[in-house]
Amino acid sequence: MLEVIQQGPLGFYQTGGLSITVSANGAQNHKFINATMINKDPIIPDRMYRGLSIDFLLQGGDDFKDVMGKWYTLRNPKI
Repeated sequence: MLEVIQQGPLGFYQTGGLSITVSANGAQNHKFINATMINKDPIIPDRMYRGLSIDFLLQGGDDFKDVMGKWYTLRNPKI
């Protein structure tokens, strides 16, 4: 999922608690390479993680619409 999110045409999304490696060469030429937890622990693919975001993105703003319902399903939203 991180690879899909971070390769959107509009740039990189802010994250917290993660260390993300990318290559960037202009707004339309960037690529996600790797991500780990901030303490360098690996991200385990079949583990469930909790996150948060702003409503604008969760409603599909920017290019997040490419992720919603395909790679990520919103559960238990809190306002």
